[in-house]
Amino acid sequence: LRSHGLQKGDVVMTALRTHWSYWIVALAAHKLGLLLAPVYYRLTAEDFRYRMEKAKVRCVVTCREEPAAENIWAAAEQAQVPLRFALGPGEDGFLDLLAALPQQPDTLDRVPTLATDPLLLYFTSGTTGLPKGVLHDHAFPLANYWGARYMQDVHKGSRHFATGDTGWEVVSGTKFYGQWLLQGTLLVYDYDRFPPEQVLAFLAEAKATSIMAQPSVYRLLTQVGMDRYDLSSITNYAVGGEKLLPDLAQTVTQQTGHVLYEGYAQSEAGLIASASQVMGRKEGSVGKILPKYHVEILREDGTFAPPGEQGEIILVADGGRHPEGLMMGYLDDEEANRRLWDGDYFHTGDLATRDADGFLYYLGRSDGIIKTKGYRVSPVEIEEALSRHPAVAECLATGEPDPDLGQKVKVYVTLAPGYAPSPALREALMALPLRLRLPVVLYYMEGMTQQECARALGWPASLVKSRLRAARAALRKLLEGEEEAE
Repeated sequence: LRSHGLQKGDVVMTALRTHWSYWIVALAAHKLGLLLAPVYYRLTAEDFRYRMEKAKVRCVVTCREEPAAENIWAAAEQAQVPLRFALGPGEDGFLDLLAALPQQPDTLDRVPTLATDPLLLYFTSGTTGLPKGVLHDHAFPLANYWGARYMQDVHKGSRHFATGDTGWEVVSGTKFYGQWLLQGTLLVYDYDRFPPEQVLAFLAEAKATSIMAQPSVYRLLTQVGMDRYDLSSITNYAVGGEKLLPDLAQTVTQQTGHVLYEGYAQSEAGLIASASQVMGRKEGSVGKILPKYHVEILREDGTFAPPGEQGEIILVADGGRHPEGLMMGYLDDEEANRRLWDGDYFHTGDLATRDADGFLYYLGRSDGIIKTKGYRVSPVEIEEALSRHPAVAECLATGEPDPDLGQKVKVYVTLAPGYAPSPALREALMALPLRLRLPVVLYYMEGMTQQECARALGWPASLVKSRLRAARAALRKLLEGEEEAE
């Protein structure tokens, strides 16, 4: 990178799946004072182009798997990105990063940087417009200590494995900075479609000590049978990124003898609360508030809520001091930055309650709460009620304007294998939310999880337990179009 003329402040984009080269490129970028912009490798050429132009990218490094290389080359041509690397040789014009690595010196002097200099740029969901660039500074890696230490129980000598594409912000918290600060070893396995059998064999052979994964991944692992492999070296299982259903948590415990530790996080702030062996866990809670942030529950009247009362989760900048781990701001979007801050309060847009012990109970997005018949209803509550039925594999609840009710509740359901739509099944499913006295409209959908719907639209996965406003609004429009066609 340095020999090709990159200088402090230049932007390097990576699309490297879960290949080990990501950590090499990232560390080099950090030491050279470059701004690293990881992206998901399955974006379209137009998505890549927008991000390259928005971030003024000077260099891109991509994996060879299609469609990444082809789309990135097309985007780089349009965005006029001068320096382009790929993993391995080819006849498409990319420089071969892997061939160049052995020729480099053994040491690299660090370019002087400040804690307040930009380090990372992640693009997060864009429903109210195009995707926004989230900027993190050089203090951000320190804030990832807490998740690695508590939620994932990483320490010197640990062998830690986590899932997640390197284009998502979650990687910073689950398999990079905090784990290395604690002198743990990262176990990296590169794949396109997650191969549960191979990964389980890999974890057993490498004698992993901790694992962090999404519920959908644990579902695949339990279907193969985690108890069929010698995972006795693993002493901590953490979960995040999607809604965890009770039946899956029970199955993991049955097969491993360990409980799953959940957490609550945002792309803008990283991990905010988590369950852990040290801090404990409570049923229904996303974990205990970590000491890195001053967290309050804000009522609609602007006062702090007492334990047990719901409100918006906010982060407080005590004395105006910007907390480590909280984003610097959105790239070139001052209007969005002003909306996030209200004096010394950083608004997450998420609703929750907190108990007297500091455990958070997530309710949903403040703008995702459904108001029907004068009641404020969390879509999470409806989804969790429906998810208890064995016929429901995935479901998504949302509100739609209604002249009589204010909003009517619409629920989209993916049925589990072996179940088919029927009047009797519809009646059984409708009975669950109706116990809350809610009028519900039910639709069936096929195939995709909530997270996959977001990713199919080119959006990053979030550790936030439930709905991103972007995924909800766009999925509703997508599904309504399909209903009309049917």
